[in-house]
This record gives sequence, C-alpha cells and structure tokens, in this order.
Amino acid sequence: MEVNESLVSTLLSMGFPDEGDIREALRIAKNDVSEAISVLVNDTRPAENVKNSTGFPCDLSSPSMAVVPMVTSTTAVDGGDPGASPCVGEEMHIDEPAAAAAGFPLAALLELEGRTFTEKWSIPFKQHESLCVCMQACTRLARDQLLEAEENATRFINRALPECFQKLLNSSQVNTWMHDIQEGIFDMLNFLIELIAERLGYTPMCCQLMELLALALNPQTEYHKRHKAKKTDKNFWKDKLRESLNSERLFSSSSNLNLHRDPYGYLCHLINKFASCKGFERLRNLCSAPDATVNDLAYALFPFGLCAEQVSTDTFQDYLKAACERALTMCTNLGKDDLKRRDLRVFQLLSGVRLLYLRFRDKEVSACDQARTNLVQAMLGSGRFNSRMNGLKELGCMMATAKDPSSAKKRQSIGLEPLLQWMQEKEVLSLALGDGHSLDNMQMCDGVKEIVEFIGAKLSVSDVTKLWHMAHSSPALFPVLAAAASRLPEDTLGHLLQLVQADWKAAKGRSDNWSKLVELVGLAAKEKALQILWEMAHESGLGRQQIDCVLQQHLALLKDYAKDNLRRQYLTKCVANIKAKQLVYPSVNYLYQLCSSLSNGYKNDAKNTLNEWNQGHELVLVLVTSIKDHQRDCYKQFGQHLCAISSLDGNYTHEEYLRLHLDLIHYILRNADLYLTKIRVLEMWTALISGDSSTETDRDAFFNWLVRSFDDLEDKTRKELFENHFLQLDIAKVTPNGFSCFKYFFERINQAAGNLTIVQPTSFNSERKLTVEKLELFGSSYLWSLYLRSDRPAVFRAALDCLMDCYYRCVSIRLKAGSAANDLHKRFLNDCFGHLNDSGSKGTSGVLRLLEFYLQTAESDYQHKRLRPLHCATYPGEEMQLRVDCDRPKRAAFQLAVHSHLTFGKLREELAIALNCDSASRVGLAVTVDGTERLLGAVHEWRPLFLLGLRPDPTQPDKPIDAHARLADVKSPSSDACSALERALPSNLLADDSRTYPLLKRCLRQGVYEAAAVLDLLPTCPDPVLADDLSADSPLLTYSLQCLFSMPECAEQHATRLVQLAPERLTPRQLYLVGHLVSKSVSACDPQQQRLPDGLAAHLLACAASLRDTREPVGQAACAILLNTLFGLPGFRPADVVSLSGFQSALLDLLVACPSQRVRQTLSQLLLQRVATPDCPELVPTLHSLLEGLPLPYWHSSVTGVRQASLHLLCNCAEYFDLRAALLLRSAPPAQAELAKKKKTGSARHK
Repeated sequence: MEVNESLVSTLLSMGFPDEGDIREALRIAKNDVSEAISVLVNDTRPAENVKNSTGFPCDLSSPSMAVVPMVTSTTAVDGGDPGASPCVGEEMHIDEPAAAAAGFPLAALLELEGRTFTEKWSIPFKQHESLCVCMQACTRLARDQLLEAEENATRFINRALPECFQKLLNSSQVNTWMHDIQEGIFDMLNFLIELIAERLGYTPMCCQLMELLALALNPQTEYHKRHKAKKTDKNFWKDKLRESLNSERLFSSSSNLNLHRDPYGYLCHLINKFASCKGFERLRNLCSAPDATVNDLAYALFPFGLCAEQVSTDTFQDYLKAACERALTMCTNLGKDDLKRRDLRVFQLLSGVRLLYLRFRDKEVSACDQARTNLVQAMLGSGRFNSRMNGLKELGCMMATAKDPSSAKKRQSIGLEPLLQWMQEKEVLSLALGDGHSLDNMQMCDGVKEIVEFIGAKLSVSDVTKLWHMAHSSPALFPVLAAAASRLPEDTLGHLLQLVQADWKAAKGRSDNWSKLVELVGLAAKEKALQILWEMAHESGLGRQQIDCVLQQHLALLKDYAKDNLRRQYLTKCVANIKAKQLVYPSVNYLYQLCSSLSNGYKNDAKNTLNEWNQGHELVLVLVTSIKDHQRDCYKQFGQHLCAISSLDGNYTHEEYLRLHLDLIHYILRNADLYLTKIRVLEMWTALISGDSSTETDRDAFFNWLVRSFDDLEDKTRKELFENHFLQLDIAKVTPNGFSCFKYFFERINQAAGNLTIVQPTSFNSERKLTVEKLELFGSSYLWSLYLRSDRPAVFRAALDCLMDCYYRCVSIRLKAGSAANDLHKRFLNDCFGHLNDSGSKGTSGVLRLLEFYLQTAESDYQHKRLRPLHCATYPGEEMQLRVDCDRPKRAAFQLAVHSHLTFGKLREELAIALNCDSASRVGLAVTVDGTERLLGAVHEWRPLFLLGLRPDPTQPDKPIDAHARLADVKSPSSDACSALERALPSNLLADDSRTYPLLKRCLRQGVYEAAAVLDLLPTCPDPVLADDLSADSPLLTYSLQCLFSMPECAEQHATRLVQLAPERLTPRQLYLVGHLVSKSVSACDPQQQRLPDGLAAHLLACAASLRDTREPVGQAACAILLNTLFGLPGFRPADVVSLSGFQSALLDLLVACPSQRVRQTLSQLLLQRVATPDCPELVPTLHSLLEGLPLPYWHSSVTGVRQASLHLLCNCAEYFDLRAALLLRSAPPAQAELAKKKKTGSARHK
C-alpha cells in the first residue's frame, strides 16, 4: 500500500522524528492518521514488549507509568502487593529538541489525552514522557510570554493538565501506589510549580494555573496526607535559595512548625521551590499593581491561605501582608455593580486572607469576618437577583462550615453561636425573603430553606408570620415552613398551627395550597398536630381529596408515635363517628389502616390487640349495623334507581361503602381468628341478598365476601346458609359472582360430606383437581334450575360447565370404568328426559345443548370404528377448502374441496389418491386448531371434520384451512370395530331409547333448532317420512331431507312431495340438500328406466332463481348444485332447459342481478359447455335472442342515487358480456351478418 506523502509531512510537523517509523505506522494504519499516531506512541513490536491487563503495552523491566482505574463509586484496586503499581505502562521517548523546535508537542498532548480521559486511565509521570514534555513546553512558552498564543498549549492548560493532577493528587488509590510512582508524581509537581512561577512573570494572571497552584499546595489532598510525615531538607534549600535569591532564609521549613503538627515535608519543598523560581516576587508585584482586581488577589492569596501553616512568618511579612491588607480594603469598598457579578471571587479572597490571619495575625480575623458578613448582608439587601443569589450561596457555605466539626472546616468558620447571633440581629431571614417576588425561583427557595433550618428553634413569631403570608403568594415557601415546623419552640409552633387552622376554616379546605397546609401540620410531628388534623378533617363542606389527605397525614403521625393510648383514643373516635353516621367511610378506612398497622409487629401481639379492640368496641357488630343502615338510607333516597355509583354525601359511592365495610370485617375475622356468628351472617344476607331493597351491586359485593370469608364461618352456619337460604334464592338474583359463590359453597359442602374431593394447587402441580366420588350431590337440583332458568348468559355457560364436571368430566375413573359407564350415561340421559318433559321451550333448548356437549365430550376418547355412523356423516355439510402441503413425497401445495360432515377416514382416502399413496392408512394430517397443532390419525377415522375442530372461518368463508399431510413408512394399525363398546356409547344408548326420536322430532316441529345438533350426533332415524302437514320452513323438513341421503331408495318415493315444496319458503340449507339429493338420485338410477316427476326441471329452476339475493356460502353452494343438477337431468337437452317458462327471468336474476360471483360464473360456464356440444346447433341463436332481450342497467351521469345503484349492477355484467362474446365467436357468418344488420337498424331508429 502506498503511503500518503502529505500525511508523512503532517506527522513530522507533530514532532515524530523518524520518517521511516512514520511510513511504517501509516502503512499499518492504512493511512489513518489517528491509528498511525497510536502505533507511533504505542510501539507494539512483540520481541520487546508485552501487554498488561488494561490493554496498554508495557516494559516489565522498567515501570514508568501510574495507571489507575478511574475514580468512580464502583472502581477499586484490591488484592496483591499494596505498594505495587496497579499497572505499568511503556515509556514514551520524545525528542525534546524536536518538540521545542515545533513549539508545542501535539503528539504528546494527543497521547496524554487518550490516556487521561478514559475509564481505565493511565497518567505518565517520568520526565521524558508526555505530561512532563507538555509542561516543559508550556514553561518555555511562558518564559517567552507566548503561552496563550499557542492554541494547543492553551488546550493543555485548560483541559488535560487539571484532570491529570486532580487524579494524581486526589485519587483514592494514592495510598496503594509504589514508591517510584510517588516520587514521579512529586517530580511532576515540581515541574508544575516551575510552570506557574514562569507564568506569573506577565499579566493577566492565568486563572487555571492559579487554581492548580491551590490544588498543589492544599494539605488536604490525598497525596499530601499520604506524605504528611516527611520532612524537608533544610540545608538543601539554603544552598538552593542562596544560588537563586542570594538569601539563605527559608520560605517554609518543617522545623518551624509545632511539634504536635505533621511536618508536610513535600508541601514545604514545593513552597520553597515556588520561591526559588521567583514566584513570590512576581506574585507580590502582581498584587501591588494598580490594576489588580479582587479576583487577581483571590487567585494569588487563596493557595497560600490553604497552606498557611507551612508558610514562614518572614514570607508572610515580606510578600503576603501588604496584599492581605489591600484585599480587606478592596472588599470593604466594593460597589453595588461589583456585587452583582457572577464571577466575583470576593469570598474566596476573604477566606484566603482569614486563613493567613489565623496563622500570623489572629487579632485581625474578626475584621475578615466583619467584612464577610457585611458583604453577605449587602448582597441579600440588594434588589438584584444575581447579587442576592451570591449572598445566599455564601451564607449557605458559612452555615455549612459552622455546623461541620472537622478541623479543616472549623478554621474557615465564624462559629455557630456568633453566626446565629449575627443572623438574628441583622434579620437575615427577612433580608433573604425580600419582597417575595423572586421566591418562585427554586434555588432562592432552597437558600431560604437552609436559613430556616439553620435558625430552627430561634425563629421568632414575626418570622413565621411573614413566611406564612408570603407563602400564599409563593407556594414554594410551604416546604420551607414544613422544614422549620419540627424545630420550632412550642409557642411559635402553636402560632403557626393557629394560622393553618384559620386558613383552613376560612377556605373550607378549598384553597389552592390545601395539600401543603396538611403536609405542614403533619411535619410538625407534635401530639398537638394530631388533634388539629382531626379537627380539620371534621370541618364541614370538605371534599373527598381533602378528607383523605388530612386523615392519611394523621394516620402517618399516629404510626410514628406508636403509643397505644393514642391509638385507642382515635379508635374510639372512629367508632363514635360510625355510630353517629358522621364521616362513616373515612372513619372505616382509618380504622382499617389502623388495624393493618398492627401487622408490623409480632403476630401474636397483633392478634391479641385486635381481639381486645373487637371485644371492647364490638367492631364487627358496629360494621354490620353500619352496612344495614347505609343500605336502608340509600334505598330510601334513591329507591329503584339505587346503583353502584349512587352517593349519599357526594364523596363516596354506595359500592365503595359496601366493599370497605366487608373488607374490614374480613380482615378482623381472619387476623383475630374469629368466627362470624350466624345472626350477623343472616342479617347481612337479608340486607344485601334477599331483601327487597337489595341491588345487584349489594349482591355481588356480598357474594365475593362469602367466598373470601368461607373459612371464617362455622360449619353449621355454612350448611344452614347453603340449605335454607342459598338453595331457596330467587334465580333472577343470582349474578355471575353469585354463581361463583354458589359453586364454591356447593363444592366445599359436598367435600365435607364426602361426595367429592378437591386437590388444591401446589408448587409441583399448578392445577386445581376436582373428583366426584358420589353422583348424588347436594344442591344439584338447584344447579339444574340455574342452568335452565337463568336469563344471564354468563351464569348459563358457567352452569353448563359445572354440570359437565359433575356428570362426566370430573367423575372418578372408578365410576367410568366397565359396566359403571353404562349406568353413568343412563343416569344422565334419564335426568335430561326428566327436565325435557318438565321445562318449556327455553329449558328444552338448554337440555338439548347440554346433551350435545355431553355426547361430544363422552365420545371424544372412543378410538374404534363405528358400525352405525353418525347421522351428520351421511349427508353433506358446510363446504370448505383444505390447503394441503406434503414433505414426503415432496410436492407443491394443493387445494381439496371438502365439507364439514366428511369423516376423517373419507378424507384420508381422498388424500391418498391425491398423493398417489397405495394405502390410506399411511396418511396422517397435521392441523392447527385454536392455536394448537393436532396430529390426526387412525383413531379419528369415524369423526366428522367439524368434531375435530375443522370449520371455515365465518369472517372469511372462502379462505382455505392450512393442513400438512404426513406419509408414514408403514401402515398405521386400523382400529377394529367393537360392537360391545359401541353399544355402550351414550349416542347409541340415546338412539335405542324409544323416547328419543319422537321427542326430538317434536322439538324440531316446534322450531327448537338445538334438536338438530343432537340428531347429528345420533344414528339416522329409521322413519324419515315426509308428513303432509309439514311446513316447508320447518327444521323437521331439513332433518327429513338429511335422512334421505342415507336411504336413497326413499328418494323416488318422496320425489313428488319435493317438487311440491314452495322454493320461496325453503331455507338455503334446505335448497342445498334438495339439490344434492336430486343429483344423487339421478346419478344412481338407470336413465332408460327412470321416470322423472312432472315439473321437476321447472322446480329446480325456480329453486335456483329463489337464491338470486343470497350472499351466504351455503346459499351460493345450493344455487350451484341446483344449476348443475338442472343441466344434467337425463332426457333433458339444453335447448329444453332454455325453453322452459321463466328461464329468461331466471337468466336475468342469476347472470346479472345476483351479487354472488360464484353463481354468475357457474351459470355462464354451464351455458358455454352446452353450447360447445355439437348436438345443440339451435342453442346459440336461442341464447342470443334471450340475452338481447335482457334489460341491462345503463350509466347515469347526473343522479347520484340512481347512478350508484346502476353501477353495482354494471359491475355484475362481466359474465354476461363474456357469454355474449363467446356466443358471437361460435355463431355462423350468416348469423353474425344478420346480427350486425339488426344492430345497424336499431341504431338508425334510435337516431
């Protein structure tokens, strides 16, 4: 790869000296400058270096880099040698002369930034590495007064340098670094001091470097605390200072310090280093300059205030004293415009001066404090927002240092008592509040809150009053008052609570700040607040939110006190409220939460306390009485209009009242281990269930409660309630929740009697298992009544499901095995016959539906062939399409037309033919039913498809059902017929009963359609005679037509009767059966000997025409089969059919007016097929004349309603025009010419 020459020049200008190395790096990096720099900086030649755990290359023989994880809350270095470096990096050798010639080494800066600003940072600390090289370059630039002129140097000073020293001096890992790393950091500090001293040689002062000086000279950094025991070499610095300053006087020395203080030798060394670089002289010159500002003095004095203990007295007198005096003068004479500056560092300046005076002129410290407090007072009193914010921030610092007991903070603190005294004398809180206009600012409110919390118990009544009145215009002050409430003395707190009560009464709790008022009282955390909150909740005219909020706050305070006498006191008040019908719902809710709070302690203590409370106040009796009174009062006010959302007081609904009362009763019974007496249960039953004033809401609430509290009732109470009340309850009052309650009692009471067993879910088995051990179940007659007489669909379905469980699904295997199964089925059938004779039409429908469900369920496991096929398997059902694909053999998917009554065995035979399979027993079919894949095989052969779940989608009847055929290598074993087992099936038992068919036929005659579904699951009736009095639209006629399919010999006997049935009174389903039945009879008989009934063809045509408006799939199929049968009648030529009376009208109805495309296409294709036969030459002109005479719709361009109807008809004319075009093509030339001539003549007449 060729190296880009311009990139080579760029890297050379960055300070990389070797052109060969640059070219090699660019080749490796594919001319990417950033990657090339990384290669040059981190030379990774494998023979010389290896990589450490952080991914940086390292020379294990010469550690040269302090690599420490980034200081975060989750990063630490543990284990190993505490003195070892966490990681060792490779040396970066930089050619200093080349870097100097280049001005500033950009490559070194990039390398330093890459290792500093990362999660696992590594900062080089040796003299020939990037940090030192950059500092030395900056020192040279500062010496030439060009530091700010170099962009990269400024970037280094502002960004990388502060980050490096912040991590090196304050990292939590400082104490774990090895000795050579500690010494390397000390060397870097010396280079930093040289840089700062050189930069002080000209103005303006560099703020960033002076902040670094404060960091480097701060004895509280982790690095200086690590080396605080080291001492400085006094003789070394005497010689050094003699050389540089011609003086042996030390600027800092460990021997000058108190014996009880740490020597801080490294820090003393740095101070002397600063002096040897003429830093103090330059600093003094800058501070004495006429244009020196407050910020300049702050940057100059603050670093030495931090290390004042290490600075010598002579140094202060000669270099810092005059600057401190000038600083105090400047701070005293600041103007209003100066105070509003955000970048003003006057307090930093005063802090530095104060620290120096504490060390050298302690009598002048009070002057610093006086200047500081005066400035804060002036700022707070100023009308400018910035100035006030600066004052609040400084006051916050003063309060924080006054409360901090640490020695470092204590040196900067005025003192707690003096500060409090000054704040009271100067009314600092009033100054901070001002006129209240700026208190909407969150920072301002936080500052005021700090002041209030600091003053605490010394807040005066006037201060509280002022805060209260200002809070109404500035709601953000309410949290300030709340913070002070818990610290206020009794008299001041009482005054505040009086203000709250007065405001609450005046506004009726409707003020915008009502929630803040409640919170304010709650945070007072005094016993007096409990009484005030209780009185606030009882103020008249309050809304729901206000009452709930006040009582929640009251309850929170009461829980915090945890005093038993207080709990009893307010428990008594709640009971009194309930009895007096005052705040009933809030009182019950309060009582509920008060009882619930007992569960936080020991269980036995909570149980005993709850028992004691119930006995002392008769809680259950009070609650039951409250339920009855409330229900009676609601009915008196609302009457028949009483519902769930009815409300007596406008706050709480009727449903909420009931549920809360019942929940509390349940909680007391359950947690106190109490049983509810029979009297109380019957009182609630009468009020909420059987009473004339009870509503559905009442019943649902109580039914749900009975289920939850079943175990809280005694056995006798349960049984009597079920026997004498539940089983006598009006069916109309049983809601879906009521049925769930009945079922629960039904199961539990029969379980107690040994009639059934219940296995509850466990961690191993998540299903609840019910097993019926005895068929005589207590309450089953009422269950039948619910099923047959309930008007609620949900109750009807649930009762059906429960009856199936009791009669078959959950019956013990012992009662289903062998001859016991016969008795089981006969018992069910006898019960069904009994209820069929005793019930009306609605009950009859229910019994038949249950019978149908029972037959499907009980016979679903039968796996043998049936000698007597089901009735539904003998006639065609609903048409549908199967889309079948197959992997073995591999072939494309194909569609198969089937119907819902086709047995799976017949379907296997059709699939075997379609797949060229030698045996149908090898064919299996996988289908998805209700989201579950089922594999159908030999055991399903006798079942019709609809019993296997295969039905067309009612929303998309033409959509095919997906299926996957599977061919086994061997034949599946066939399921032989077993006459004994088949005779024991409930369908055969029912068919052999002499009562069955007469009863079901009577139901059909009465229009009970559920009987047809039961007949489909039985063998065919042996007597399908069509009675003379049978109406055409009767379901019994449909059944009789179905029976003829299994008895084709009866078709000729009843053919004449079929012709007499009026088509317009037949249903599409019946017409479908007529068409199939005639087609089947015609195809089965000998055409030479067959005599068709008179008018059969005309009747079939009339039947087809009657379906012109059908849109149902069964109607379309019926029309198609009738037309096919009509054109296939033996002895009838197509010309005879076309010449039938009414054919032209039927042609218009079915070819143009019919909305079904399937019907139109069927008729068009039938006519085209007949035209194509050579024995009908006269058919073409006949059809031409008929089609020409049809009144087709025309396009209307103006009248919208007519045009829309005409457009619908025109859209149906596609088959008409296709048929006419095909007829023209088949016409002889003379006939075509004659037709054209007629067309021209007609056009001329039209003109």
